[in-house]
Amino acid sequence: MNRWLISQCRPKRSVDLLLRANLGPDDVANRAWRKWLRMRSIEESTWLEVRLLAPLARRMARLDPHSPLRPRLEGLAKLQWTRTQLIIRDCISALDALESVGIKFLLFKGAAHYAEGLASATRRIMGDVDILVLPEAVVAASDRLCETGWSSKGGYSPETLRRRVQIKLGGEDYLKGEFGEIDLHFQVFYFARRDRELDASLWENACPARFAGRPVLVPSPADSIVISIADGVRSGEGDWAMDIAYRIRTCQIEWDRVAYIADRRGLVPFVLSGLTYLRSLGCDIPQSTLDCLRDARPSAGEYLKYWDFWIRGMNAPHTHKLRMGVKWLAHALLPQDRYQYE
Repeated sequence: MNRWLISQCRPKRSVDLLLRANLGPDDVANRAWRKWLRMRSIEESTWLEVRLLAPLARRMARLDPHSPLRPRLEGLAKLQWTRTQLIIRDCISALDALESVGIKFLLFKGAAHYAEGLASATRRIMGDVDILVLPEAVVAASDRLCETGWSSKGGYSPETLRRRVQIKLGGEDYLKGEFGEIDLHFQVFYFARRDRELDASLWENACPARFAGRPVLVPSPADSIVISIADGVRSGEGDWAMDIAYRIRTCQIEWDRVAYIADRRGLVPFVLSGLTYLRSLGCDIPQSTLDCLRDARPSAGEYLKYWDFWIRGMNAPHTHKLRMGVKWLAHALLPQDRYQYE
């Protein structure tokens, strides 16, 4: 079952080609770039594609040195990089607000990549800053943000926000100024098996880092990989693959820990499919880790939840009814006292 499953995880074709252009050997990358150009154009690029075109600009000198698109790609990269720096600048006040009242927090996804000093090499583009707080602190964190000038992106009152942040696994968005946008979470997964021990170890194993000069915590490399894959499959984005590929090249990864977290969290289908896809992009994924995940025995509900998110991430037309059916059956098989899901 697992061996059949893993061949199914690929993002949309346009995103897949740009990932291969970014991460593959020169000959593979060149073919992928030219195929993408036959399908798409810079003018019609989606936000998901723009986030992969920005890091690709640096590679164009080798892939297509005489391309007339090189100046435009470099301009796009600089524009998006500048915008990301402005987002970081305007989000610092949220960290200061939480710190001022002693609320412990952790940055993850793109913000963690910046805090660890990994983002510059890949020109990581970011739309917001993801902040995790402890479940018991999420209401106080929301109140503190509202007190310091942050407001709900959805236009909710502070009273409504208090209710929403206690139940919304996907986090709540807050805005401030022209570029400030944060996503406040009390869980890092949209779906996972409930596990208090792993919740605690996420914080215990967190690593110190600096984000725009402020001391922060970020997940361990193993936790970051599982978080990135679980979110990437759900969203259909390509940033997760870029983040993990660079992390593999520059960090020490406890691969046994990655497999352990995936199994305990009920995320084997997600992590197995994600790592297998990364290997197809040329990333150095240990065979022993893939074998360990293939030998795991996810429940039927965990498989279905994987398909629920995968279908959503593809954003394909005419799949809404299929996804609703898969989602309903998955939730019927996954009791909420043992699983968390939106």
